[in-house]
Amino acid sequence: MKDAVVLIAKAVRFGSSFDEAAFFFLLKKIEGIIYKGVGDELQIEVKADNFSEISLRELIAIFSRYDIDMGQLRALVDDSNKRWVINPHAYWYKSMFEE
Repeated sequence: MKDAVVLIAKAVRFGSSFDEAAFFFLLKKIEGIIYKGVGDELQIEVKADNFSEISLRELIAIFSRYDIDMGQLRALVDDSNKRWVINPHAYWYKSMFEE
């Protein structure tokens, strides 16, 4: 992975105000990311130096749950994680690799 990758969550839809709060609560818990809102987009910057397997798994789950373009997550695949990320049996595989 590069030094930093910026992912875009565009016009995320929330079911309620608690759902929106849960989304941001989950993002805040992931080590190695910072985010900022720009118009109807949320820019999520992933810092390579402290982005762990656990952090990537959590980000995959959030992107999946909130229907954010998962193809962007391919930019986070590197030699340290490709063995488990590029798994055709994983629930995220189609959304990440078969657009």
